[in-house]
Amino acid sequence: MNSHVAEKYLEKMHQLALGIEFIDPVRGRGLMHPVRVDIERAIPHEMKRPADPYCAAQSNGRVPCSLCRHPSGRYALLYSPGIGNQLIVRIYDHCRFYVPRRLQVPLLTLEQLEIPAQRDPSLRRRLLALFPGAAYDHCGMVTGLRGRVLRNGQPMRWAWIEARLPENDALVGRARGDDRGEFLLLLAPGAAPASDLTRTIQVRISVAGPSVAPVPSQVDIPGQDVFWDLPLEVLPAPGLADDVALGDALPAGYVTMSAVQTVEMEIGRMLTGIEVPPFEFVLP
Repeated sequence: MNSHVAEKYLEKMHQLALGIEFIDPVRGRGLMHPVRVDIERAIPHEMKRPADPYCAAQSNGRVPCSLCRHPSGRYALLYSPGIGNQLIVRIYDHCRFYVPRRLQVPLLTLEQLEIPAQRDPSLRRRLLALFPGAAYDHCGMVTGLRGRVLRNGQPMRWAWIEARLPENDALVGRARGDDRGEFLLLLAPGAAPASDLTRTIQVRISVAGPSVAPVPSQVDIPGQDVFWDLPLEVLPAPGLADDVALGDALPAGYVTMSAVQTVEMEIGRMLTGIEVPPFEFVLP
């Protein structure tokens, strides 16, 4: 006679609180290199070391210090006690492939998920754009320039740059300045009409930045946190129209400056300060 021993099973249900997928607006697809997605609780923020793993198990019901990166390149955060209805994430990489971002992200609560209209998984996913940094990989035939923004004689951190065609104001490129005031602007492939038999293109470049330069609350904060003054971009609630995630809207306190230059760019060539005078956008 066979005897059957009932086995005990422990079932755990996990709910996704936030999923993030990144897009490279220059290539129009996912990132070529991984980034860190930390949960910021205070400034100064202690960032992960380069050798730290990109994925750590979320255990003991605690809110982790960072989102876990999956092999697909997407990042996930599970619900846990104390997660709240919003969080601030800091996105960066140590190799400067991409310019960092800092975002305030509203979350649906577990109670809201009980509402049928809120159960759509897409409400817990965000598609975010990251812009090229100083070490960004690009081919030798792109049209662009490397520049720097100065304010009061010092590099202006975290500038926002737009490139438009003077004749019709069409947007042909966006860039972000880093903590050294440097930016890498790459024009869209269709910036110059294919029918025009010309080697150059005129582009009007404008710069936006904080109307008032940020000041640390404590003198030693910049030494403890190199990204202490990253602008905080606030994402809308899940399901609402979003002009922040892909970098279309300026952060609060940012204004377009008077440093507008029209630059003649050579199609298929990257302009740098080595070959031509440095592209410096000087602000008062």
